[in-house]
Amino acid sequence: MEWRIIIPVLCLIGILHLPGNAAETPVSSNSTNSNSTSLTNSTAAGTNQTANVNQTAATNQTAATNQTTATNQTTATNQTATQTATTSPAATATSPAKTTSVNVVFRILQTFKDVYSDLSNPETKQLIDNITNAFTPVYKKRHPNFRNMTIKKLSPGSIVADTVLEFDNTNNTSPNVTEVKNTLIDAIANENLSIQVDSSSINATDVTTTNANVTTAATVSTTTATTPAKIALLNVVFKINQTFKEVYSNLSHPETKLLTDNITTVVSPVYAKRFFKQFRGMSVRKLSPGSIVADTVLEFDNTNNTSPNVTEVKNTLIEAIANGILSIPIEASSINVTDISTTNGTTVTTTASISNTVSANNSPVLASMLTAFWMTLTSLLLSAVMH
Repeated sequence: MEWRIIIPVLCLIGILHLPGNAAETPVSSNSTNSNSTSLTNSTAAGTNQTANVNQTAATNQTAATNQTTATNQTTATNQTATQTATTSPAATATSPAKTTSVNVVFRILQTFKDVYSDLSNPETKQLIDNITNAFTPVYKKRHPNFRNMTIKKLSPGSIVADTVLEFDNTNNTSPNVTEVKNTLIDAIANENLSIQVDSSSINATDVTTTNANVTTAATVSTTTATTPAKIALLNVVFKINQTFKEVYSNLSHPETKLLTDNITTVVSPVYAKRFFKQFRGMSVRKLSPGSIVADTVLEFDNTNNTSPNVTEVKNTLIEAIANGILSIPIEASSINVTDISTTNGTTVTTTASISNTVSANNSPVLASMLTAFWMTLTSLLLSAVMH
């Protein structure tokens, strides 16, 4: 009989000294996610929790099950069946850029040379210096916060200059695209510039990038963002009623260059007049026999999805032929236009990893219950043996 009393008492003493029933020491969990900090203090009977991510969460609990959620953020809490939480949405802060960049494209009334495609060529560098020296004083005089002017690209038809103007925007005083455009138009009309520019060809676009700090909430989401190409490319093929020469197969041949320059000089103004805000330039890709088949590419600005479609491009050339304004005998019925623009798509995937773990190691209550069960069972077995 003594063993029946002694063994349960020993089991009870063992249960009371189990690590699972010992008072837990306070746990501090620090996590950083877009300037956020979570602090957790927990005890065996109850837990008071304060979370700072521009949010407050209050939790009362009696039993604990550890849960970890990771989506660029880690929060450690002891959670029960009953929980009340108030959460504020993630915040987005945007700060304006200190430099405003304006893309200005315009046509210079000069004959394009192949070397102008290479910005490192000495002759091209000289032309770039002439352009910047002519227009920098114009913008400095009108806009004191003007910084500089750079040439990104030179393309045929006649010479299409793709430039970027930078303005200081520390105090949000930079000019808008209309002011930038009108400044150049006024200078062409009122000042004796050393470079002749077609004022109707001027197009200005704000290409300033804004820096934004975004706080991402713990959300599983997959987003696909597709941005249309900023340049629309249309392949225009037509027949010129002239005799084909073998040298025309070689685009670098002097006689061929003379012909391609003649084609772009005649056709480009037609599109520059009709689509003066969008048209950027024209290039000849290939010349082939029968009579002379010209394979060309027209470039249009498509930043605001305003570039002409294939029908408009085709009809523009047909109308110019019908009105007799072209010096090249193009056969209207031979015109074929194809859109060869590419669209850049970017897929951004935000993933979240969520794991819930319940085990005897992480739950002291469950550990105590299992230990008590096995000790009681052992006591009963020993009692039965002692009989």
